[in-house]
Amino acid sequence: MPKPTKKKRSRSEVAEERVRVSEVTLRRAACAYAEVADLDPSDPRWRRCWRALQLAAFRVAEAL
Repeated sequence: MPKPTKKKRSRSEVAEERVRVSEVTLRRAACAYAEVADLDPSDPRWRRCWRALQLAAFRVAEAL
């Protein structure tokens, strides 16, 4: 069977996909933030969760 041709995606489709990925990332970061609320700042998990939030915020900003 011949291989199906690949459809080139429009810029808007690519932008929509980026927004979706950013929303998922932000949702994960929000869950991480919920964990942070109960952690002591000296806990290494606290720093990782805050870093995840920061990265998510940058990705959302890039998508806009």
